[in-house]
Amino acid sequence: MLSQVIVAPHREKPEALRLALGLVEEIRRRGARVYLETEGARALSLPELAWPREDWTGADAVVVLGGDGALLHAARRAAPLGVPVLGVNVGRLGFLADVEASELPSMLGRFVEGGFAVEARMMVTARLVRDREEIGAYLALNDVVVARSTYSRIARLEARAGASIVGAFPADGLIVATPTGSTAYSLSAGGPIVHPLLDCLVITPICPHSLAARPVVVRPEDAITIRVDGPADDLVMIVDGQQSHVMQPTDVVIVERAPHRARLVRLSGRSPYALVRERLSHPEV
Repeated sequence: MLSQVIVAPHREKPEALRLALGLVEEIRRRGARVYLETEGARALSLPELAWPREDWTGADAVVVLGGDGALLHAARRAAPLGVPVLGVNVGRLGFLADVEASELPSMLGRFVEGGFAVEARMMVTARLVRDREEIGAYLALNDVVVARSTYSRIARLEARAGASIVGAFPADGLIVATPTGSTAYSLSAGGPIVHPLLDCLVITPICPHSLAARPVVVRPEDAITIRVDGPADDLVMIVDGQQSHVMQPTDVVIVERAPHRARLVRLSGRSPYALVRERLSHPEV
């Protein structure tokens, strides 16, 4: 049985905020202590329900009400603490969410009683190195992208897996995706769909100016190093579509398997393949 649950609604989605209020009452009724993520508590004018610490240490689980962006943010925060995260889809595609908002009432009792599975998903760490000095390190569940920030000329990006050259890609950018992130930006750029419980990395070029440029799947133990091969301006490193860092032409991006794993709650029993079929057959865009 869960004893302490944090509810994290997307504060800019009225439906998520409305659901959060009902969820707080239902979890309380079932005997668990329930709190709101700090920003959610502020948005709902319920400061007395705000989680009392800066991090989520001590929480048994976090329920995220929103889309994939909200879940990515929560997963990065929860992973280093080993806290499992349940995603409830109040967005559009919702590849990461396991439960639809309409399904939550029928599954809530089992959730509070701890009757769920947890999937440990591979994450990556992205390091930005400038003149041999690390100037930024980021945790990602979906992907790390090196791409043009404007309509400047094509960049030529060299990618290495460990000590081996994967290729030099004349393209708008490169995506390094986890298996979880294989259904995100990498998929739209022509990358393969990978089962989310595998450990590997997918390198996918964005709009390559070459018939020979193809996505490549590499071993999880190989660090991926991306360098700019030749002149390039206006490049940016983007992590999970949410964190970004403007690059200089001499910068190096190193992506490698993270020491932490995202722990995603599974209640619905849907297979990853069923979820992909459902989301891609009827995209709500």
